Amino acid sequence: MLDASSPSSAVAMADHERAFYVRLGERIATTRKTQGITQVQLAEQLGVAQQTMAHYEGGTVRIPVETLAQLAQHLNTSV
Repeated sequence: MLDASSPSSAVAMADHERAFYVRLGERIATTRKTQGITQVQLAEQLGVAQQTMAHYEGGTVRIPVETLAQLAQHLNTSV
């Protein structure tokens, strides 16, 4: 049985959505690395697993709006 919070059980994204989340994830990863923050550190700040953070940065799952706002705050940037 699949875990409902598992990325593999998420509804598939359309190609244009996937492209958006891939670009967003790349920008998150670049900003995080520039600031010397690890995925583990950022994940802990957001209250998510490191694996979830990796999925956000890889563009394989949608980032919830409330998480996106927290993410921007932790990276000292705007949404």
